[in-house]
Amino acid sequence: MDPIFDHSREGVHKSHPGGQKNPDPRLLCTARHSKLGYFKAIKRAKAAYWADFLAKTSPDNIWTAKQLVAPRKTPRLPSLPEASGPVAFNNALLDHFFSPKDPLPSRGRLRQNPSTTPLTKDEIKLALPKSSPSSAPGPDGIPYSVWKRVNLVHPAILLELLSPLVAFGYHPPSLKTANGVVLDKPGKASYDSPASFRIIILLKPISQILERVMTVRLCAITRSRGHFTLTNAAPCQDSAPPMPASPSCTK
Repeated sequence: MDPIFDHSREGVHKSHPGGQKNPDPRLLCTARHSKLGYFKAIKRAKAAYWADFLAKTSPDNIWTAKQLVAPRKTPRLPSLPEASGPVAFNNALLDHFFSPKDPLPSRGRLRQNPSTTPLTKDEIKLALPKSSPSSAPGPDGIPYSVWKRVNLVHPAILLELLSPLVAFGYHPPSLKTANGVVLDKPGKASYDSPASFRIIILLKPISQILERVMTVRLCAITRSRGHFTLTNAAPCQDSAPPMPASPSCTK
């Protein structure tokens, strides 16, 4: 950062009458002018840099300049030949990304496993920081930031919701529903096929919290039995405390 901009930014912060209930109008005016001058200086610096960049354009960077001045491409939406409407379009994408499978057999009556260690507040507290508050929520519309706040104020809520699922070893289908966001793959010659797109799955955050809790438990069991290798240790690197090196990890 240019020292001139550092000085200008410091002037903006110093001139702002933050925390005052009845700030002096003159201070507000000074702060407004300082802020305006700071952003104008940034705009002038950007224009000067771009003019200098274009003046020094050579065969080595001409394509970089072309990409910078080119307008942004409009979002590409697939026009599938076999899809005549929104429903057919949706079904074509679902059939491509999620091929039909035979339904799983019924589990019958659920029984609690007496050897299962009860879920604790500390396990939930360990799983929550792994979730980004800015992550998009799933079908329930409840983001991670809400669950983090709920657990901070009343940790018994998540504990009571998830404890029966851990005790019975059951992940209900209601927690497996998700939203799918379809994104185009850049650089494709044609976008008339589902293969030119990829999908991002947005699960319900409470479902992912449960998954992280179970991941930590499974990693602890795997570590204790020495089943780690360089290829299968990645999912547990951020889920459990580090363990001493063993022959299975160093081969």
